[in-house]
Amino acid sequence: MGLIQFGALLLLLGACTGFQWVKTTDDGAQLDICSGAPVKLQWYFNLSQGERVKEIEWKHQAEDGDVRVVANYIKKNFVPTADFSGRVSHGGTGALELSCATILESGNYTVLVKIVDVANTVSEHHRSATVVINDMPKTQSGQMDVQQDRKAVRDVTTNLWRVQLTCGQFSDRGHPPVDVIWKTPDGEQLANSNFKNGNFHLLLPNPTKGGNYSCSLPSFSPAAKCLPRDSDLRNDATVDVDETFARFTLLEAHQVAMQAQMDEEAAIAGGKISALESQMENETSAINARLDITTRRVLFHAILGNKISLTDSEHLQPFRKVVNNEGQAFDNTNAEFTAPVDGIYFFIGSTGPKSSGKFGNMRLMKEGVVLSETYIEQDGTYDVMGTCHATVHLSKGQKVWLECTPQPSTFWEGTAFTGFLVHADN
Repeated sequence: MGLIQFGALLLLLGACTGFQWVKTTDDGAQLDICSGAPVKLQWYFNLSQGERVKEIEWKHQAEDGDVRVVANYIKKNFVPTADFSGRVSHGGTGALELSCATILESGNYTVLVKIVDVANTVSEHHRSATVVINDMPKTQSGQMDVQQDRKAVRDVTTNLWRVQLTCGQFSDRGHPPVDVIWKTPDGEQLANSNFKNGNFHLLLPNPTKGGNYSCSLPSFSPAAKCLPRDSDLRNDATVDVDETFARFTLLEAHQVAMQAQMDEEAAIAGGKISALESQMENETSAINARLDITTRRVLFHAILGNKISLTDSEHLQPFRKVVNNEGQAFDNTNAEFTAPVDGIYFFIGSTGPKSSGKFGNMRLMKEGVVLSETYIEQDGTYDVMGTCHATVHLSKGQKVWLECTPQPSTFWEGTAFTGFLVHADN
């Protein structure tokens, strides 16, 4: 038979029926093929006398939507494209055969036939078919293994502990992916709970019933149909569930969960106790610190101890006799008082010239700001004294001192500087 089939019988009868599809795969049909098998698209047609083939084009649209030309027939030559070269052959007229199909060849196949009649009129004729390439499932051992899990599993939908069966290990679920059918000892079919990490898992109802449970591949599954007839995957895998062991598994799971919950609650309680202890320790430290501040004794009294004369604005220092200095806030090296805490303080400085015709000019200073000052002049045989004093709020670290006003002054040896904490801030 040549490439173009001219209907010999029709010619003998003198019929002229025009282009006809014959012995053809139905338009829009679905073909299920196992991977590795050939795809045969039987698109045959007949021509009437005077008709000829101008061109034939075959295309493939993959499942992802990608469209590729498979082959063309032009000028009596069959030309496959590079993607299908060596794997596709012309089966006669519009027929096409693809060898050793893979799941990548799944999709929609079309043929477009352009015919020229005796009047040189071109007509187009189409056929299409959907091809599904199925691939058989595979396991690591070549057979299905089923077992009762050693530990019970918590059902997330009910929060109850259940005995779990595992069927696997699947390295490939095939194409399209297979599920398994579970059967109870009574022959009841159960749906698998989930598929994870190559295994199908089934949670048994509570209370667990003992006996033989099985998992198997459904014979109607397209992927399972591609298994060799002697494949162990066609056989059921069974496991004998022991009720006593199942109940022990559930009891153990409950105990482990209760212990974990108790440990978690103990850890939470321990954390709360530690937090409370830390909080109490911090509060105690803060209370003690406040008590230490409010009960601290801060006071000093210093006497100049020698007669001095100053001609400029200078500190009165040092004092030869520091009578007391509780809290060590008075520094006699520079005769300055530094506040150890925030609070209210009282200070007083007293002096006199102690010589006729002499002057005493003294100021009480806080950080360079005058708090108070005194002026004393000796004008006779009587001794005179003057004081400068102030009650002032100091922040921790602020300083107070006595100094001479910027003019000649004489200070007698009884000049004194006194200060103390009245009340610390809380």
